[in-house]
Amino acid sequence: MARIDERDADHLRRAMALAREACEEGNAPFGAVLVGEDGRVLAEGRNTVNTERDVTGHAETNVMRKAWRLQDADTLVASTLYASGEPCAMCAGAIFWGGVGRVVYGASAGLPTNPGASRRMARRWSGSRPVASA
Repeated sequence: MARIDERDADHLRRAMALAREACEEGNAPFGAVLVGEDGRVLAEGRNTVNTERDVTGHAETNVMRKAWRLQDADTLVASTLYASGEPCAMCAGAIFWGGVGRVVYGASAGLPTNPGASRRMARRWSGSRPVASA
């Protein structure tokens, strides 16, 4: 695992602040910041699943939507996305297909990573059993 420097820590703190804002607005506590190679903030986002009534409104996908409209491929590949939590599969896909070069995240709690869905998913997964392979 690569170490982060003070610049990384500053941007990660901003992602955490955006996560707090999302929570205060009634959304899951996730925030993200996309930063260019020069240290300039290219886009910020927070979780908006509940307030926008959009199940794809995760912080990282919201950032990628903004960035994809405003930035070219060379800028994105040289950028770093800072996320308050480990990106879910959907967000990881958006980051990958958007061409972002680096991701730094603050917390990883295993499945499920979305606290807004954790109660629903816990009920759904609690009855799940591994399927034996032949």
